[in-house]
Amino acid sequence: MQNLTFYIAYNDELKAKCDEVKQKVFMEEQDLAKEIVFDDIEKWAVHFVVLDEELPVATARMLVNENDSVKVGRVAVIKEYRGQGVGKLLMHRIASYCQKNATKKIKLSSQATAKPFYEKLGYIQTSEEYCEAGIPHYMMELQLSEV
Repeated sequence: MQNLTFYIAYNDELKAKCDEVKQKVFMEEQDLAKEIVFDDIEKWAVHFVVLDEELPVATARMLVNENDSVKVGRVAVIKEYRGQGVGKLLMHRIASYCQKNATKKIKLSSQATAKPFYEKLGYIQTSEEYCEAGIPHYMMELQLSEV
């Protein structure tokens, strides 16, 4: 984890690197169907990727909502890089990007197992537990003025 670099996936090569991470984490580890992981939103979402040299190690996507908010989703860090601050780097960079673009709030649907991670970053639970793709989730929000 020497040379981590954060990118907005502005071309097909970087987008393919995002897809590699999603495939490893969601399809191979969590056994989710390709249609769930790669839905229609993929085409028009803003995608982010963290590379260790050329190796893609983390990704997320962002959808712009009304009322100066965005929804972040498909947040994934490959297993070998978890617990090393990669997810934190990714989420901080996304928050910084949002602040520069006058976004006031980030919303996300957190898997129940990731809820403590988001809480440490300042996200607040805004829903009861619900099931998405067979996995328990919570809606969470971060007011960017608090970052």
